[in-house]
Amino acid sequence: MKNRSFTLFEAAIKSSQTKNIYAYSLHEFMKFAKISEYDDIVKLSANKTQKLLENWVIDLAKRDLKANTIRAKLVPKLCKFH
Repeated sequence: MKNRSFTLFEAAIKSSQTKNIYAYSLHEFMKFAKISEYDDIVKLSANKTQKLLENWVIDLAKRDLKANTIRAKLVPKLCKFH
């Protein structure tokens, strides 16, 4: 289910292709972080968010993804629905 946080996030993105890419990346992160609701992401403390993102980047790097690919996956998370 799309929460208000995700609705606002989507509304800020004009391109449907960008929306799809960001949504896919966001779902990958949520699966990695074991987060089931979009609104739960904005409830995380800055320290918890930082640790999850660092751990995810390490995991992505271990899968031999290129730096540009990893950076692209981080964009929606760095926005943190604000």
